[in-house]
Amino acid sequence: MPQRIYSTRSQKVEPFSAEGGNRVRIYVCGPTVYDLAHVGHARSYVFFDVVRRHLESQGLDVTFQQNFSDIDEKITLKAAAQGRDPLRVAEEYIAEFLADMDLIKVGRATIYSRSSEHVGEITATVRSLIDAGAAYAVGTFVYFDHTKSKAFGTLTHQDIRSMIAREATDPASRKRSLLDFALWQECKPGDPSWDSPWGRGKPGWHIECFVMSREHLGHPLDIKGGGRDLVYPHHESEAAVCQALTRKPYARVWMHNGFVTAGKTKMSKSLHNFVTVREALALHPPGALRLFLLSAPYRENLEWSPGALTKAHGRYEALVAGVARLSAWGGSLEDGEGPVLKPAQVPRKEISDIEGCEARFRKALDNDFDTPAAVGAMERAVALGVAVCGAASFPEDARRVAASIALRAVFAMNETLQILET
Repeated sequence: MPQRIYSTRSQKVEPFSAEGGNRVRIYVCGPTVYDLAHVGHARSYVFFDVVRRHLESQGLDVTFQQNFSDIDEKITLKAAAQGRDPLRVAEEYIAEFLADMDLIKVGRATIYSRSSEHVGEITATVRSLIDAGAAYAVGTFVYFDHTKSKAFGTLTHQDIRSMIAREATDPASRKRSLLDFALWQECKPGDPSWDSPWGRGKPGWHIECFVMSREHLGHPLDIKGGGRDLVYPHHESEAAVCQALTRKPYARVWMHNGFVTAGKTKMSKSLHNFVTVREALALHPPGALRLFLLSAPYRENLEWSPGALTKAHGRYEALVAGVARLSAWGGSLEDGEGPVLKPAQVPRKEISDIEGCEARFRKALDNDFDTPAAVGAMERAVALGVAVCGAASFPEDARRVAASIALRAVFAMNETLQILET
C-alpha cells in the first residue's frame, strides 16, 4: 500500500511519494518561545515525529526543519517584566523546549532555525517582493499586496470578499486592503530591531518561515506541517508570498493536526487553560503521554482531562507488563537462533497473527498516519504474545520462540511510536 496523506489544500487523502529520488523535505512550524511547552504543543511535535520516523522506516531520507519564533511581542512583554533582553529570554525558552521534547522522545530536527538569525535574508526577500510589484512600503511598514498572488485563499478555500468581511478594521492602518499583511514593521518599545531600507524595525510573522524554509530546504517543500490554527492566516499568507515571488507552490502537501482541547476549548497559553509537558510528566511517564497524544486521529481534536491521561497510563502499564513477560520468555533467544521444534509443536496460527500485527501497523500509518490503529496493532501483538506464553498446550520452547517473535515485532513498531523504553 503506498503512503497516503490528507492534503489540506485538496481536502482529499492522496498518494504521496518522494520526488527525484528518496529525499523528503519537511518543515513544521515551531513555537513562539515565551513560556514552557504545553500538552497542545506536544501533540503536534509528537505526531510529526511519528510522521518522520515512519517515512524513514520506508527508506526515505528525511530532512526535517523546525523554526523558533523568537521575535514576538509576547516575548518582549515577558522580558520587560524581568528587566531582560528579549532574545536572551527566547533562547532560554528554546533550551527548555528542547529539554521537554527530549523527555517525550521527539527526535531532534535536522535543522533548527530562528527568525532573528535570518533578518538579512528576510529584508532581501521583502525588497524582491517590492521590486516584483507584490509589496508596497508605507512609512516604516512594508505590506504584501494579496491581489498579486493567485494562491491567496486557495489553501483554505475561502472567497476573498467573505475573507474581507471577517477582518477587523483598523482606522490607524494605512494598508490598501484589510487582507494585506505586514512583511516588515516598526517596532514597539523594547522589541528587538534591525536596520532596513524602510527604517529600523522587525520582520512580519508570515514572511519568516517562508524565508527560512527556502534558505535551507528550497521550494516546493514536500510536506509543510503545523497545528490547524496556522492554516489561516499564517500558512495561507506564506503560500501567497511564495506564489507571487517564485510562481511555484510552497508545498506539495499541507498537513495540519487538530487541537488538544480543555473543556472543548483549544488549549492555549493566551487563554491560560494549558497543562505544561512538565506538569503532565510529574504524574505520568513519557510513554503514557505519547500514547495519549497518539490515541485520536491526528486531524481531530483531542480532549484533555486527568482521567483521559490516567486511562492512557493504564494502557501504557499494560504494554510494559506484557513486554516484561515476553522478555522473560523470549528475551534470551538471539535473532536467527532458537530451539529446534517439531512441526506439530510450532504455534503457526499464533505466530502468523503476531506477524500480521506488523502488517496492520504499517497499513495504518500508510493510511494517512492512523496512529490509533497503529497503537492498537502494537497492543494486539503484545497481547497475542502473552497469550501464547501462558498457554500450557504449547511446549516451553515453542512459547519462547513465539515470545521472541512478538518482542521483535513490538520493538520494530516502537521504533516509530517511541512509547516504550527499550
